[in-house]
Amino acid sequence: MHRSALLVVTLLLFAVELRAEEAAPAVEVSLDPFDLRGPTFRFWGGELHLGGRLAADLVKYGSDNVKSDGLRWADARLTIEGLFDDFSFLVEPDLVGTHTRRNLWEAWAAYEFCPEFLIRVGQFRIAPTSDFATRGEVLPAVGYGFPGRLAGRHDVGLGIEGELFGGRLFYSAAATAGEGFAVSGEKTGGSLLGLRLLAHPFGGADSCFPDLLRGLYLGGAYFSLSEFDDALLLETPLDNKVFRTRKLGGDSGYWLAFEAGGSWGPVRIGYEHLVGAANGVPVEEGEEDMDGMLAFGWQVAWNVTGEEHRSSRGAWASPDPATKADWAAGFPGRLELALSWSNGDMDRYLILNGYAPEGVDSDETTVWQLMLSWYPNPRTRIGIGWVRSEAQRELGSIGGTNQSNAFGGGDSDSSFVLRIEHGF
Repeated sequence: MHRSALLVVTLLLFAVELRAEEAAPAVEVSLDPFDLRGPTFRFWGGELHLGGRLAADLVKYGSDNVKSDGLRWADARLTIEGLFDDFSFLVEPDLVGTHTRRNLWEAWAAYEFCPEFLIRVGQFRIAPTSDFATRGEVLPAVGYGFPGRLAGRHDVGLGIEGELFGGRLFYSAAATAGEGFAVSGEKTGGSLLGLRLLAHPFGGADSCFPDLLRGLYLGGAYFSLSEFDDALLLETPLDNKVFRTRKLGGDSGYWLAFEAGGSWGPVRIGYEHLVGAANGVPVEEGEEDMDGMLAFGWQVAWNVTGEEHRSSRGAWASPDPATKADWAAGFPGRLELALSWSNGDMDRYLILNGYAPEGVDSDETTVWQLMLSWYPNPRTRIGIGWVRSEAQRELGSIGGTNQSNAFGGGDSDSSFVLRIEHGF
């Protein structure tokens, strides 16, 4: 068992032992047939929830795509989470195992001293922007954008976070051991020191500003890496590899992110920008800094049925859910339309120095997504989407035939996806 999972179990047993001395347990199991939520056990003044997420995609790839049409598991995980006063924990095994190490997404324990200061230890998500900070079931499109795919990770370490100035400023800081994995599943070596800030400068419960200003947000993050030995892997939301390197062997590196946007009732718009560098990468003449790694993108989401978007602790949360009354009052559930555009632009010297093999070496790739999703209840989603990938170089993964290092060949792919998922 992973060391962070052992730590979580130890802390949990300690907390339960303290509670046991106070009162005998009165276990209550709560099952709501409407939202099909997993069982929640309430005892000793706290609660324990057993749940998870299942997501499957039926994909029709473009005619030249090397992948076969059909049904695939996009996610399958269990969730064990508890809250006892100010102590909380989460253990989330991965049942598919394609994007995690040791089949474990998260395993952490946390204690909140006050809303301004929470401390977390174990294996947890480290996000440079709101997109990757948001859980997968809340994303309006399929998968994360290129900024999250490049810099986002799960890792073992210590983190602190909190909300300051009446909720106007969220901060999170982390120090990790380099025992984690990236969004693509690649191992992330080297320790990380990171700080992220997200501000709603005109927001807050007591804000006197007009709604147009209250919905605005600005954010930034900086991750310093003790080494950059990792390989880089960039994939489309439907897992086509468009850029891949062997291990870089850099002696240090960083990721710097910026984001801005706003939410106004049922509409939210966000922009994310990421730059990074791998310093001291070995090349034929010695060493070179690969400081041209760039990703950015836009995302627009509109709840057609009028539900308001919510931001919570640096991430997007599910809007106020559809209720049973919605079935009788009109449209059954929530309807969401989303458009996203993401661009990844890698340092061309990685290609020129032989780090990226032919056929998986597009230094610039753009992905468009258009997604219409129906949520018949708070935890079930049925969505249909169009995913358009455009590469600067012809790629074997999406039907390219030109495997040379000449620029300007170009290649593209249009695929359609039907997603069915449920979080319980």
